[in-house]
Amino acid sequence: MAATNARTAATPAINEPRPLDARLARTLIESSRPTRLRPPHIKAARAALGLVACFLLALGGYIAANIGAFLFIISNFIDHADAELAHATNDATRFGHAFKLAADWLIHALLFVGLGLGLASYDDSTWPLWLGIFCGALVAFTAVIHEVMRVHFRKSRARLPTLTWFEIDDILYLFPLITLFGVQAPFLLLAAVGLPLFSAWIVGTFAQCWLARNDEA
Repeated sequence: MAATNARTAATPAINEPRPLDARLARTLIESSRPTRLRPPHIKAARAALGLVACFLLALGGYIAANIGAFLFIISNFIDHADAELAHATNDATRFGHAFKLAADWLIHALLFVGLGLGLASYDDSTWPLWLGIFCGALVAFTAVIHEVMRVHFRKSRARLPTLTWFEIDDILYLFPLITLFGVQAPFLLLAAVGLPLFSAWIVGTFAQCWLARNDEA
């Protein structure tokens, strides 16, 4: 029963457009079958690559930052491959789903913390670090609120904005361009403005969903 519930939660509705990275991940998984790889292997690789990416960003320096940015987007793609493999092998569990969510939240939060640490390493200023912590905390907070919405409310109400085959967080696939051109500081400042607005929108959407559910009851 637990596995069935986890598969249901991880599988998008039939009438929902599948993101491009999820389509590519499914193609990769299907073309590599049969395989001895199982979802726990993919989850471990995703978590390891994501944490190494954040560590490299925290070191500062042009080469380390660019390698970290590249590993980050690979880790993000592997996250989709994990979901597709779990669905293809009927090997989804509640624990696996919880681990996946925790890894997602932690890595995306540490991305900004690592970015702040890396910027702070260039001089004695501490504002990048505190700004990175602020952005990371907002990312984690927003992710938790959205997961609560996804679990307790209708998926149509909890769905994040999309553009055809792209989800709103797919913009992070462009992150290597940030480190390639050395514009981490402007990116962090922009995130410090945009993330509070996005968090406020998520909270407002959560409130609307809560009120609508009470009205339906």
